[in-house]
Amino acid sequence: MKPILVIAPHPKVLETVAQATRNNEKVHVRYGLLEDAVPLALEAQSQGAQVIISRGGTTRLLERSELAVPVVDIPVSPFNILSALHQARNFSRTITVMGSVRILRGVEKLQPILDVDLEIHQIYNRAEAEAYVRNRMQSPNPIQVLLGGAIAESLAQEYGLPTVFLETTREDIETALEEAYRLLEVRRIEAQKTEQFKAILQNINHGVIAVDKEGTITTFNRAAAKITGVAQPQAEGRRLQHVLPSDPTEEVIHTGLSQLGHLMRIGRTMVLANRVPVKVGGEIVGAVETLEDVTKIREYENIIRVKLAEKGHVAQWTFDDIIGRSPAIRETVRLARKYAEVDSVILIEGESGTGKEVFAQAIHSAGRRRAGPFVAVNCGAIPDTLIESELFGYEAGAFSGARRQGKDGLFTQAHTGTIFLDEISETSPRFQTTLLRVIQEMTVRPLGSDKVVPIDVRIIAATNRRLKREVERGNFRRDLYFRLNILRLNVPPLRLRKEDIPDLVRHFIRLNATRLGKDLSISREAMELLQNYDWPGNIRELQNVLERLCVTCDMKIDANLAAAVLEECRLEDQASSERIDSIRRNHILEVLRQCGNNKRQAAEKLGISRTTLWRELKRHRLS
Repeated sequence: MKPILVIAPHPKVLETVAQATRNNEKVHVRYGLLEDAVPLALEAQSQGAQVIISRGGTTRLLERSELAVPVVDIPVSPFNILSALHQARNFSRTITVMGSVRILRGVEKLQPILDVDLEIHQIYNRAEAEAYVRNRMQSPNPIQVLLGGAIAESLAQEYGLPTVFLETTREDIETALEEAYRLLEVRRIEAQKTEQFKAILQNINHGVIAVDKEGTITTFNRAAAKITGVAQPQAEGRRLQHVLPSDPTEEVIHTGLSQLGHLMRIGRTMVLANRVPVKVGGEIVGAVETLEDVTKIREYENIIRVKLAEKGHVAQWTFDDIIGRSPAIRETVRLARKYAEVDSVILIEGESGTGKEVFAQAIHSAGRRRAGPFVAVNCGAIPDTLIESELFGYEAGAFSGARRQGKDGLFTQAHTGTIFLDEISETSPRFQTTLLRVIQEMTVRPLGSDKVVPIDVRIIAATNRRLKREVERGNFRRDLYFRLNILRLNVPPLRLRKEDIPDLVRHFIRLNATRLGKDLSISREAMELLQNYDWPGNIRELQNVLERLCVTCDMKIDANLAAAVLEECRLEDQASSERIDSIRRNHILEVLRQCGNNKRQAAEKLGISRTTLWRELKRHRLS
């Protein structure tokens, strides 16, 4: 069946349509007047017709029928009406116009122009038209001339009245066809969207259930059937409360409030459900519920974690891994948990070895970005010449030695997750300027590219220095410091939380004993020695010492072994301090030499005050 059916209500209209649509592969033409047209249209619809075209009263009847396809009316142009009235005036200046509301529309406005008396009568079917003409012809004021469509013409012939038929021109047919073509395209686009929606609905892993405002199920996809154990045919068309009695989706229709992230059990399956009202023009007309099998969510999270782990961008630590019951560490953990609830930038300060990255990973693991990557960057370990290409990436051929296909930067790899910028205080002023722009705009520009890439990352920075002091010395940008210092976390050194040392010691002994296949313990005296040591290297130094003790001990770590290892640590720390002092002393001497022994210039170059320089000179006996 051709997609367009034209039902002509008059032989003249049929002839005009046939001429206008000759060789048109989309149009089929039939004759039918009023009630006779309805079965023709229904038959054509069943055979695939998508648009019906007709005229006047026949169009009106088709629109009121059971047709599901659109009906287009052939217009009667003002010129045609004007021409017909001119012809009718040749018979009488009193003209009876009879037809549907579409034909009569605008006729009254022509009455004063043509100096005629118009008697306008709207008809809805042939029986009504016959009754009207019969009554008029039996009255003292009979019809003089009758103007209208097919019914008016046939009744005029029956009563021997002069009549004028409202013609349909080729242009009128083409106007109706243009509208029909437009409707065909609209229906094609809508059908395409519907099929796409069905394909999506039936192939997504989420169960989708839609109900109307009465709670009757209108959509129930395959995933919903699988999750609930109810077949689609048994669900659609039934009340949701009869299919899933414990499902509260109908509450959403009554309250208009969404229900998000609700856990519910359907049979043996634990499901995460989201329910939202559907509104049209502010009126609630139904609701949609999505269902997701919790075990599937865990499977997907595991897959994501495996993929991230392959790139090395996965957080290993959580707050449960932070050992300690001291007030200092409990307060730090409490504050970090609060920070995990938001996406603001965090600055973590603490001495080397205190576990700043452990806190950064724990914050990431507890936040909404936990399923995303955690990318750790040691800013101090990347040469200044490479740090921008590493963090922001580069286009193919951006510089000599670049990969042929280019490279994503670490910021891009951290998209939807967290980037941890350790040793942020060691970065150059140039990089600090670029980082400030990245934080402000949340975009990166790869080297060699003229395009910016939007990013969605949470930034955590860390330093083992007092960053505010570095700002005051002119070593760190003040504006970047304020951008980073939105949420600040100070991780306490081990010497300020010595009550945590026994728990940490036992933890590291367990780890080493398992790894070495030994049954290890520690004496009370050895524990006291470890607890009284200052641990300048903090937890990292404690971990290293415990590993050395566990390797060299067979069963129980005693005080003699602990004392010997700690003495080695003291000597190493003293030698390290002496080396640092020597390097510092030589650096001051070199700067003084470069400045011609001008202490003011030397202090400026060293980034310290003249008072501090004087103290350094005195300490190193250089004054």
